[in-house]
Amino acid sequence: MKVESKVRNNVENAVKELKNRFSSRLISIIQIGSSLRPKEMFPNSDLDFILITKYKPKESFSSINSEFETDILVYSQYQFKRLLKNGYPLALMAIKFGKIKFNKNFKFYSEAKPTGLTFKTWIDNSLNVFNSAIMEYFSGSCACCYLKDVHHSARSLLRAYILRNKGVFCESDLDILKNIPKNYGRMFEKLIDYRQNLNNFPFDFMKLHKTKEIKGRSAKPLLILELLIHNLIYELKRKKMYSLREIIGGIKEPYNHICSINFPNKLNQYIVSLVLNNPPRKNIQNYNPKIKLLEF
Repeated sequence: MKVESKVRNNVENAVKELKNRFSSRLISIIQIGSSLRPKEMFPNSDLDFILITKYKPKESFSSINSEFETDILVYSQYQFKRLLKNGYPLALMAIKFGKIKFNKNFKFYSEAKPTGLTFKTWIDNSLNVFNSAIMEYFSGSCACCYLKDVHHSARSLLRAYILRNKGVFCESDLDILKNIPKNYGRMFEKLIDYRQNLNNFPFDFMKLHKTKEIKGRSAKPLLILELLIHNLIYELKRKKMYSLREIIGGIKEPYNHICSINFPNKLNQYIVSLVLNNPPRKNIQNYNPKIKLLEF
């Protein structure tokens, strides 16, 4: 069965199950994400849905029967309207790029626009998922999760960069590649390629994680991501397109505590503080960071 047919069948089955499960409480089902573009899906891509209900369900939501992993976000109609008004990225993506699979008289505000919260949410997401990628690398338990986190972190940061640099709201990888400089594009394409060709990825990190050092072939995606973060944040800072407060929020000790990682004092220039005084590196050749980040 072709990927397009497989995705379509699973989406339709998911919609039927969601209708039955939520019954009269259900107002709208919106399909979002890469499943709308099957040719762009990765081996470990999810089916993503946003559900709008009359009120927020009290019970926990369990997954549905599908050949794909499913990611289902449930909001009450009042919550969703508030998210749209505030510029929450997923809500904006739902109305701008999503596909409505079911709707019961819910009025979508197509004029909703990105806000400062849109930019900050993407930045926060990128750095937090970067944190997750580091932990996945050092745990050595799941190459699939590791490469997915690396890709998602880069994607969120590039979306924020494009929004602030060009005022363009992007969703797909292809749209991102069309709106970024070639040097960033080459790095992002490499991260996409790593995830797309998961079976060819070197699994040496299953052994190397015990050293608590970022090195070897399996570290290449993480190093490319770090370089991309370094370059993008440095450029935004140089062009005065963001304030440090937007990046680090209310964190009292930004140099030691970024993305909930507690860095040793001697490594406190990592990520955000790294770019405050240092120009970005041009490439990762012969780059061997002196990092022993997390103690497990």
